[in-house]
Amino acid sequence: MSNLFSSLRASATALDALQQSAASAQNNVSNAGTAGYARQRAQVSALPFDPEQSALGGVEVRGLVSSRDQFAEQAVREQASGLKSSQEKSTQLAFFEANFDLNDTIGIASRMNKLFTAFSSWTVAPLSESEKTNVISSAQNLAESFRGAAASLQASAQNAEKRITTTLSRIDDLAERVRQFNVGVRTSMTGDSGASSSVHSDLEELASFADFQAIWQKDGTVTVLLGRQVALVNGDAKFGFTTVPDSTVPLAGLEGATPKLQLRDHTGADVTRIVTGGQLGALLQFRNETVPRFAGSVTDAGDLNRLAKQMADRVNQILTDGDPNPPASIKLFQYSNLGSAALSLTVPAAMTTAVLSASDPTTAPANVNGRAVKLAALAQPGSSADKLDGLSYMSFFGNITSKVGRLAAEANAAVESRKQMHAQALGIRDDISGVSLDQEALTLMEVQRSYEATSRIIAAIDEMTRLAVNIGRN
Repeated sequence: MSNLFSSLRASATALDALQQSAASAQNNVSNAGTAGYARQRAQVSALPFDPEQSALGGVEVRGLVSSRDQFAEQAVREQASGLKSSQEKSTQLAFFEANFDLNDTIGIASRMNKLFTAFSSWTVAPLSESEKTNVISSAQNLAESFRGAAASLQASAQNAEKRITTTLSRIDDLAERVRQFNVGVRTSMTGDSGASSSVHSDLEELASFADFQAIWQKDGTVTVLLGRQVALVNGDAKFGFTTVPDSTVPLAGLEGATPKLQLRDHTGADVTRIVTGGQLGALLQFRNETVPRFAGSVTDAGDLNRLAKQMADRVNQILTDGDPNPPASIKLFQYSNLGSAALSLTVPAAMTTAVLSASDPTTAPANVNGRAVKLAALAQPGSSADKLDGLSYMSFFGNITSKVGRLAAEANAAVESRKQMHAQALGIRDDISGVSLDQEALTLMEVQRSYEATSRIIAAIDEMTRLAVNIGRN
């Protein structure tokens, strides 16, 4: 009888193990669409078989085993960070590129060409009031286009700053959720699968905003290092980040230019160069490198300002050469300084047809249309004095357009490449820890068959027990 009861206990233990296995499979099915969830399996272990010690074997569940692979998780986060960075760059550059459209009828290229055409027409009728009016009007339109482009670039920088602030706020929110997870782990000391799924989902979302490294500690908590170096979350502590204007002193002529942004950690240290991935890294790069390259900063005039200044200075020089007192001469263009040449470029109100003269007093006798001829030659210059970096003004602007277009094309290509790599990383993770409904269905069928077989064993033991009892009574 004791052997029958021992067998019954072993079978009952097996039934319990099968029930837990079925429950884990059902839980996998229920969470197949849950973000951050990793497939789990009941860890079934064999019990020792030693009849002399009354150990009759069987099986038991020693807990649940997660299929989560941290290397696969990190790979997904890295690709998510790279994809979001590329997408943000593409978005910012799409708006940026619109300022340098060569086909825009009110853009810099079109209006610069119209000014050169006005200069050429003026050479034919140097004393014509209408031709002079056309020159002044064309100059005003070109100055307006420079100001509009510069203002748009400035707006792009300001928009990037706002998005950086919003991104930092979202990073802070996610960091707080990770911190709360750590607190929960240390308080309850349990490995709750729901909490684990939630924190992994939070980490994956965080990766889209910034690149980081997640380090899992022995106590089950996670340490998050922004840019793989600076603590964002450590145990139950969360650390914030802020942005401040760079304190670099402006170079001569660049006074008043917009400084770059610094990202600082909770100690006040500059960590701007550390954060390179995710939306935050892309925005910082756009704000601190892409925009200043064309719009300028306290250390670099920027291509657009250089073009505006060089062209204005050369036109003014041609129109004032030979004047008795050139500094007092009324010029066609004026601007504040190099750092804001494009944004401040205007035609002074004092420039009228009465002041504007095509006559060149530097020749003897004075050439009645000499200045107009020199100005018209700016369209296809032969002299280095009429060029910028060895290029005509039109070609220099075309070069700016080409640079912006190349950056935009590279960003768009990177988006497509990153999408493929991200999809590949997701596929590998799903193969390792994802839930397959077909596989779970097979598991449930196997458990059901095992359950039925064990139930028949229990029924047989029950029948044998009743027979033994009846025999004993007789």
